[in-house]
Amino acid sequence: MTAICAAAAAGCGGASAGSSASAGAATPASGGAGGAAGAAQTVAVTVTAAGCAARPASVPAGPVVFTVRNTNADDVDEIELAKAGDEDILASRENLKPGGTRVFALRLAAGSYSLNCEGATNGIGPLTVTGSATEPTLTPAQKAIADSYHTYALGQADQLITKTKTFTDAIRAGNMAAAMDAYGPAHMIYENIEFVGDHVDGGKLDTAIDAREAAAQESPGGLAAWTGFHRIEKLLWGEHTMTGGAALATRLDADLVTFRRLLVSHSFTPAELANGAGASIDESLDVHLPAAEDHYSGTSLWDVAGKVESAREIFSLLSPGLAQSDTGVNDQVSAALTNLTGQLTALRPGGRFVNYATVDGPKRQTMINSAIQLDDALSRMPGLVV
Repeated sequence: MTAICAAAAAGCGGASAGSSASAGAATPASGGAGGAAGAAQTVAVTVTAAGCAARPASVPAGPVVFTVRNTNADDVDEIELAKAGDEDILASRENLKPGGTRVFALRLAAGSYSLNCEGATNGIGPLTVTGSATEPTLTPAQKAIADSYHTYALGQADQLITKTKTFTDAIRAGNMAAAMDAYGPAHMIYENIEFVGDHVDGGKLDTAIDAREAAAQESPGGLAAWTGFHRIEKLLWGEHTMTGGAALATRLDADLVTFRRLLVSHSFTPAELANGAGASIDESLDVHLPAAEDHYSGTSLWDVAGKVESAREIFSLLSPGLAQSDTGVNDQVSAALTNLTGQLTALRPGGRFVNYATVDGPKRQTMINSAIQLDDALSRMPGLVV
């Protein structure tokens, strides 16, 4: 197995809009799940309508903590870090609203990088890393965490293939009711491990498997080339037909098998996992809880549950190392997970989530507030394990 990121440990974590950025400034761990001893470099990234700029714009190779603040860019909702000229995303954070802050941490080898803030006038900001181009190696403790998550992710991918086949078999059989019933549970598992999709092939398969309608409109080929869960969702709930569904179902099955095959050769460092946990809750705040995804089917609560499970599994692996480093972070994350999980459980009578359209505004806002608290708590992890 090889760690993803050409540079080494990458991923996402952060503070929610309106919250303090101080959580991301935690002292990096010196052992356990963390990296080698030594303080991380801190890079402040300012996002404006004009673009995104790193200060300093050059840092030595090693652990780096990025604090990203959107000052006034209404059209920028996400920050990404990549090797210059490379499509593979090393770290990303969503739900970056004006006035909001996001934090992520990763260990970088020497090279040229770009901060991408699509929607700004100049959407690329340069970053130079000097010194050694040698990719860092994992400590035994880090390797154990990477191996444990790799085993977990492959198991989830197996369950995803099985659950999705129940969904796609119903489509091929022409059984719309059974297909609708199977959609949410299958898609929930993909949401759990979706954050790895940017890494296994630069996000191409994630686009084929899980592109939302708005993103498909802007992709090469437009809506005519749209495939995956959400295309079938619109077919069933939005168009009330199964015409064309069999071909889409078979394509989805094949793409998930490919996803699982590519996942075999990728493992994820503790920093990548910590950042991925934050990115998962970012997505729920950005699209699931506002009902911008799965709005045809009303299955947004299945999506949120998948993201919360993603954060929970990652936290369980990092928690022993975090306890050596800090600061009450374990208690904060545990309490936030328990709070949001309790709200989801109350909306899952008989083992099935209610249609999100039936959840009133106050309950939605309570879940949003709880997700923000969880996002803030998770934002403390990357700087402790980088």
